[in-house]
Amino acid sequence: MIKALLVDDEYLSRKGMMLTIPWEKYGIRIIGEADCMEHAVDFLACHTVDLLLTDISMPKQTGFDLISYVVRQYPAIFIVLITCHQDFNYLQKALRMGAIDYIVKTELEQETLEECLNRITHKIRSYSGSAHNTLQLPPDTAVLLYAPSSGRPYVPQRESLVVTEQIPLDEKSLLLRMDICCAEAISAMSASHPHQIMLLAREVSAYTTSQLAELFKVYMNYQLFYQYRPNTRSYVVDPCCQLPEPSQEEAVAEHLQEEWSSLQWIYGQDLFDALKRETMTSYIKSSRLKRILYIALRELEQRTAIPLSDQLYLRLETAEFWTECETLLEDARDTLASQFNHSSYPDETFRMILASVEYIQAHFVENLNQESIARQFHLSRSYFSRAFKNIVGNSFTEYIHGLRMREAGQLLLRKNTPIFTIAYELGFCDEKYFSKSFKKYYGISPMEFRSQHHKTDACAKGKLSD
Repeated sequence: MIKALLVDDEYLSRKGMMLTIPWEKYGIRIIGEADCMEHAVDFLACHTVDLLLTDISMPKQTGFDLISYVVRQYPAIFIVLITCHQDFNYLQKALRMGAIDYIVKTELEQETLEECLNRITHKIRSYSGSAHNTLQLPPDTAVLLYAPSSGRPYVPQRESLVVTEQIPLDEKSLLLRMDICCAEAISAMSASHPHQIMLLAREVSAYTTSQLAELFKVYMNYQLFYQYRPNTRSYVVDPCCQLPEPSQEEAVAEHLQEEWSSLQWIYGQDLFDALKRETMTSYIKSSRLKRILYIALRELEQRTAIPLSDQLYLRLETAEFWTECETLLEDARDTLASQFNHSSYPDETFRMILASVEYIQAHFVENLNQESIARQFHLSRSYFSRAFKNIVGNSFTEYIHGLRMREAGQLLLRKNTPIFTIAYELGFCDEKYFSKSFKKYYGISPMEFRSQHHKTDACAKGKLSD
């Protein structure tokens, strides 16, 4: 039985198609429904689907967006377009993107319906006999065998595999150019080395070997990093796939840097899930994304005063795929979430206090006023004061003072400027009051703090020179 997901934003249309069309008569079972791309993506992440039936006209993201996503993330899923009219341009675009057929909702008479569903199921079964589009390979095919974290790639000797070139790109990657390649050969390669990933590019006769190597390299750094799933062994590389323009990638990177540096995703599950989905579909270069996450986690460490383990940063540095980044972000989230108490206030109040904390962290050297900040976040002064202390663990005044003192310690270590200059930078008009506050916080004066640090540095350098 072919398991299908039906996506249509019109409730009556969706229910009508589910209830009036005898799907199971043609070997199709509707196992889920969705009214938008976001809900469809969530369903696909949790269920095994063979066939996607999707409308084109939907709010926010269209059916074309969903088709593009499914082709990239789930290349084994068959796609059928649902449309209200036979618009040639729509149909041509959908078929070009990877849809195998279409259903016109306004022409579902019995004879037309039977012909349409028979045609769809026949295509699915015929394609499935050769393992769908990943295994229907023409002669001008290239395969990159990639063995992540598991040693060298392995190629079995099979008569059905005629290799014209075999070029190791590095210790983990082997590039093959083939004259003849059938489904059995690909299956044999997959079965013989289950930890090996196969990247398949078709219609590449016009590419030189160096161009092919670059094509696979780009795919691995941009698309495969996000598309990889532990149970999927082969991926189709589209030689014509267009990467984002540099200016567009720059804008996306800046946006992601801002979002991942925010406290909001640590405490909001929906925001965390949405940000992961947005990142996964951004396709910015993997090395750049890891840099974004590194900076964000370091900033959050400083802002929450909660250290993350060196092991977590090592995992980020060595992550080969987005799935590994997701896991370490969840671990970081669990650690950082211990900073604030979320148990006694409504979600809206909690979000307001978090937003005020982020505002304070960005402006703590200014002369902040609790009443004006409470008004800015639409809370009364008394409620804001009480909620802030209960959630953050310190009063408004104590929290700002702690931020200033921690920054003072950093400035004393980084700069050789006079103490009165640092006091002024942090909003203190009186150097004596600053020194008194600093000593109460750290137990020693600013001068002693700086002196002890310099002595420690000097001892460490002496030991290294020995």
